[in-house]
Amino acid sequence: MNQIANRLRLQVAIVFLLLTASLPALAQNPTIGLYTDETGNTCSFTGDAPGLVTGYVVFRPRPEGATAVQFAGPVPPCFGGVFIDATTQFLKIGTFTGGISIAFGSCVTGGLNVLTVNFFRAGGATASCCAYPLVNDPLEQNIVAANCSNFDLYTVGGITSYFNANVQCECFTSDVPPTIPSNPSPADQAVNAPLVPTMTWVVADVDGDLEEYDLYFGTSPNPPLLAPGLTTDSYTPAPLAPLTQHYWRIVARDSQNHETSGPVWTFTTRAANTPPSAPANPAPSDGVIGVGKNPTLTWAATDADGDPLHYDVYFGASSPPPLVASGVAVASYAPGPLPLMTPHYWRVIASDGDDETSSPTWSFTTAMLGDVIADGQITVADANCALQMTLEGLGCGGEYAFERGDVNCDSYVTPRDARCIHKKAVDGSCTFCGPPFAPVQQALPAVLEVSPAFTAANGDIGVLVYVSGVPLLEAFIFRLKFDPNVEFVNAIRFGATGGFAGWGWAPFLPFPQLFNASVAGYTLGSVPANDVVGLVELRFRLTSGATGNAQIIGGYDDLAGANEVSFEVEYGPPLPVFISRFEAVPAGNSVEVSWQFSSDEPVDTYQIYRGAGSASSIVIAQGNAATTRSFVDRDVQPATQYRYELVVRTQDGEEYRSQPVTITTAALALALGQNHPNPFNPSTTIPFTVASDDSRVRLFVLDAGGRVVRTLFNGTKPAGSHTVAWDGRDERGTAASSGVYFYVLDVGGERRTRKMVLLK
Repeated sequence: MNQIANRLRLQVAIVFLLLTASLPALAQNPTIGLYTDETGNTCSFTGDAPGLVTGYVVFRPRPEGATAVQFAGPVPPCFGGVFIDATTQFLKIGTFTGGISIAFGSCVTGGLNVLTVNFFRAGGATASCCAYPLVNDPLEQNIVAANCSNFDLYTVGGITSYFNANVQCECFTSDVPPTIPSNPSPADQAVNAPLVPTMTWVVADVDGDLEEYDLYFGTSPNPPLLAPGLTTDSYTPAPLAPLTQHYWRIVARDSQNHETSGPVWTFTTRAANTPPSAPANPAPSDGVIGVGKNPTLTWAATDADGDPLHYDVYFGASSPPPLVASGVAVASYAPGPLPLMTPHYWRVIASDGDDETSSPTWSFTTAMLGDVIADGQITVADANCALQMTLEGLGCGGEYAFERGDVNCDSYVTPRDARCIHKKAVDGSCTFCGPPFAPVQQALPAVLEVSPAFTAANGDIGVLVYVSGVPLLEAFIFRLKFDPNVEFVNAIRFGATGGFAGWGWAPFLPFPQLFNASVAGYTLGSVPANDVVGLVELRFRLTSGATGNAQIIGGYDDLAGANEVSFEVEYGPPLPVFISRFEAVPAGNSVEVSWQFSSDEPVDTYQIYRGAGSASSIVIAQGNAATTRSFVDRDVQPATQYRYELVVRTQDGEEYRSQPVTITTAALALALGQNHPNPFNPSTTIPFTVASDDSRVRLFVLDAGGRVVRTLFNGTKPAGSHTVAWDGRDERGTAASSGVYFYVLDVGGERRTRKMVLLK
């Protein structure tokens, strides 16, 4: 049986062992010997009377412990007796006199009686000081033990006991040679050994006076001395030749100058090494801005030879970064919490044990809280993105957007985060992760109620949602779940949410099996909602059937803990018509909004909401509803779709909302407007529109005879509307005389001309 098979013998024994030992104190050097008592106090057996002689084999492992031990105990001729039997509480394989293996039920870390041995002695036949050593296991050629961590074998010192002992007999002398070197690494006969191997071996020394080793190493079977006087049991040679057989042996020497030589071992080196690939594919990606404060750095590297790779990681806030971790066995590293708004630099060196390859130096910058879209500043656009994330469950700001949007540092992004970002952007009145962020504490959760379904003027099914129990309503979100035949059309501000700065609804994308849609909003101020107030008007359509079911579930922020509400989606009584006409019409570069009422009920105030695309609607005008029936929106962009809604409140406190009206403004076109005032004295303003960016523009004044009086502008203008003033003077600064003049706009060879009159 070879060494591998023998080690397997020990491991199998351990698997089947059922009994666990109780362990005494630790021993410094591993020893095993025959003693007169179970605790190993003395190994001197006095007298030579005939009869039964009992001895106890006491094993003391290395401090890290052992799971098995192997040795032999042949009876010496001087004993004058015979071996009877050997019993143990542990698993025993083999015979005591010819070689025995004992496996323990757990890791033994202290002195332990492992075997009880019985002999029969004939009277007067034992010589004085008859030496009885425990000797090498015949299979291992050493006394060995298997360690607890990986069952590797290590050498144990055998104690020499004495029968018919007297005062001149000692259990062992202080002059015991080192054991035979064993357990070579690389293993004997190994192939594909590294080109730069770390060579190790094991030697035990019972009396603790081991001093040094001589290493013989070379490419011949009788290797020459390479490294004399080594004080450690390992050695790393210079890089070796590939595909070459090498021979080596160890001579151990103690302080008494006793030497023990090991056998000649051999190993063959592998083929020439291929260095690992340079680490690549960093995450966070190189140059990214807005990384969270607790990133895990990852990378990718391969080795063509299939060697296991280890990594050295360099990381810090300066370049070049310092070494922070060596010998990392996996392609990842967590640097721990990082300061925000700080650039960080890192690189990785991959090693296969023979060669190493470095990555370039990568960098990333940690997040600026609130900068959700990662453009280096905090604006209302960041608040809009944060609100969109709460609605859709997606990061509209790209990588790490959720960490940048979590400005109250509670590991979630909710409308309250969006509200704080908005307030920070407009006036700095919200502190990220600070006390002013904390929501108003509610004694009880909010209570939600819904009205019976009604039929709106456009045929949609409407349901009004009311809330109570919220001292100050500031931010909320809730989820909707409804039947497959129910289509969610819109969420309209109603009651308390009429003036909310942030508003929206969207399908909830990541978990459609749990939620079908989300509705959210926030106000920069707060709205008292202890008593029942309107919250939102929900609009649905039925795609089939006459009815369907819907639920409001999963409230957060000021609706945290609110009750779930189930309701029917079905056609109900028509919504009372109060606003008989509401329309929005493009008028040049503006939009004219107008309306009429169908009732003479006393009205109080109005608000006009405008939204663009998928953005939330905002209030753009408000005033006295009794005296106003129109509004001109001049703050619009060309070729843009807008959505307008009118909300009217009566003096009785009722609130009415128009149907949304959607229009698209005209695209920009070259235009020259009429000067104003006209006639004029002494100056006038000329409006004009340019259709494309960076257009070459020339605007000049001609007299009635066609002569140039004054060039007012000659250069480039961006697309859009512009104005230029004329002070009534010519190129020399002299005041022009009264009369008719013409002003000409020339853009890229295309001209527009109008007439004006100067009167003095």
